[in-house]
Amino acid sequence: MRRRENRSTLKTSVIAAALIIPGLFLLCVVAFYLVPDELIEGWLKEAAARKAGVAFTRKSFSKAFPFGIELRAVEIAGNGGTRLLLLDRVRARVNPLSLFAGRLTAYIDGDAGDGGFTGYAILRPSGVAVATEAKGVDLRYLPVLTRSSVKINGLLDARVSLNRVGAGCLEGTISINGFRIESGEVMVMGFPLPLGSIESAGGQVELKGCKALIEGLWIEGKDLSARLKGEITAIKTPLAQSPVELTLEIIPKHGLVNKEFMLSLLSDFRKSANFYSIPVRGTIGAPVFVR
Repeated sequence: MRRRENRSTLKTSVIAAALIIPGLFLLCVVAFYLVPDELIEGWLKEAAARKAGVAFTRKSFSKAFPFGIELRAVEIAGNGGTRLLLLDRVRARVNPLSLFAGRLTAYIDGDAGDGGFTGYAILRPSGVAVATEAKGVDLRYLPVLTRSSVKINGLLDARVSLNRVGAGCLEGTISINGFRIESGEVMVMGFPLPLGSIESAGGQVELKGCKALIEGLWIEGKDLSARLKGEITAIKTPLAQSPVELTLEIIPKHGLVNKEFMLSLLSDFRKSANFYSIPVRGTIGAPVFVR
């Protein structure tokens, strides 16, 4: 008799769970869709500014079933207004079960021209962690590069892994690899040095202790090899005001070697027969070549 009662109780519990779990899910979905879009977007903007030090604008904002949002024509900028990144579409889907582990996990993906990215973001009371991988992103979607002394067009792959604890600075790594890059130029003291056809490009940056160690941003061209290394000595808000201690290394090749007028502009920085090392100081927004 007792076995039958136990089986009956177990059966009742299973049926109750089968009814309650979908009911809770539907209740959460309804609650999510009742929250005004403006409230969700306002929370996102506040979190982006507080956790990552960036701001964003968009052309459209909408919810995506069951617990997601989608933004189109997105522009991401530093808090000082420096344009960093453009995206045609960004979508984030929240995993509600992650709340039981004391965190909120969102899976993200987006499009930038013919390229795009995938990744995830984890929000905890103690901080935030982000990991993304980009494939085939057009360099024109990175307006921050137009502020630099290197002018190139092409595509890049990238991997980004960042985390922030409390009110501390972002830490992590950024690695990039360029391909299908068209010919470009390097601006030195206001004068363009042609790169010729570019064979390869890439770089590695490590963020730690409120600094950014640039282990190498390099371009290998037919007429010129260039490599930027050093530190952003203090990451500030706005980002353009962050001071830098960098070195730009240049090796002229082929046709550029015979262009004596252009190379005479670099005579103060010549270290050997065919090697130039140029100290760069100032800030990200206003770099200065030091003689």
